[in-house]
Amino acid sequence: MASFTSSHAETRALPVSPAQAAERFAEPARQASCHPELAEATVLDAARVRMAMKEMSHGPVKFSGRYTLSFARDGNDVSWASSDGNLHVLGRAHFHPAPGGCTMDFREEVRLELELNRVLAGVIRPVAEAMMKKGMRGFVERMSASIASA
Repeated sequence: MASFTSSHAETRALPVSPAQAAERFAEPARQASCHPELAEATVLDAARVRMAMKEMSHGPVKFSGRYTLSFARDGNDVSWASSDGNLHVLGRAHFHPAPGGCTMDFREEVRLELELNRVLAGVIRPVAEAMMKKGMRGFVERMSASIASA
């Protein structure tokens, strides 16, 4: 079993209050709509969404992430974690007051496990981890725009 891990941290200014930003960020349907490379999403309830990623391939390796994300909001903090599937996600967004709205401090770590031999895992690792980081950056960009325009 090969494990690939990537993380992303970013701070962004948003033109809404911390409470509005946290409320919008914690909406499972909004989460799904902002996720890059998503094939399908099913909102399970007000705090959970099941995600199925589009299939990605690199040479002989093909992958489609499937997982359920659960969200918890505590004031101006939103945290999330995956509870099943083949992609493990853990993250937190903190929203604090700033001139003109708020600032979002975003942090997320994603771990993917695939059945690969060591040689192939070594070849795929830099590509897989770069793709994961690109996906997180794309999510933050889309989510920020969605929060600002709602």
